[in-house]
Amino acid sequence: MARRKATKPAAPLAAGEEVGFLLALRENPDDRTVRAAYADWLEEHERPYEAAVQRDRAGVSEVWYKLRRKTDGLFAEPDGPGPKNWTRTGTRWRSLKALVPHVTNVSDRRAGRYLGVKWENLEVVVIEIRPVDIGALPAVVTHHPQFRSLISFTVPEPVAPSLPAAVAPPPEKRQTRRRR
Repeated sequence: MARRKATKPAAPLAAGEEVGFLLALRENPDDRTVRAAYADWLEEHERPYEAAVQRDRAGVSEVWYKLRRKTDGLFAEPDGPGPKNWTRTGTRWRSLKALVPHVTNVSDRRAGRYLGVKWENLEVVVIEIRPVDIGALPAVVTHHPQFRSLISFTVPEPVAPSLPAAVAPPPEKRQTRRRR
C-alpha cells in the first residue's frame, strides 16, 4: 500500500490591506520598514505568531522555539545529564527548521516518545525577544599612572533613589516586655 504524503492546508486569501504589504514585500523582501509595518498590521488583526515572524525577519526582534512538557511546564534540555532532560530553562532553537529534525532524530518513533514523554504531551512554545533601549550608563576609563597602556574600564552600578527623611515612613517601634 502506497503512503500518501501529507499536504499543507491551503493558505487563506489575503485581505485588501494585506495584499498591499505582500506586494511590497514581493517587490523588495529586504525592506525592513514595510515588514515592520506588516507585523503591526498582523498584530492588530490578532495574528501574533505571524507578526513575530515578520518582526524577526525585519531584524527588530528575535523568535526562538522551545519544547515544553504539558504536565509540569518544564522545557526540554536534550543535552542534560540523564533525568535532567527537563528543566525550567531548557534549550532554545532559533527556527522550526532546526527544532523539527532534532525532535525527529531524538524521538523513539515506535513508542511515540521524545525524551521519554509521549508526543501528545509536548507543545512548542514561541518566544519573541524585543530589544528595548532604556538608556545608557556612563563608562569610566582610567589609565594606570605609570603604565599608560594599562586601563581600567568601569561602569558604575545605578543606585535607586531613597526617600527624603520627611517622606520616609517612621521606623517600626519594637515592643519589649518589662520584667516583673
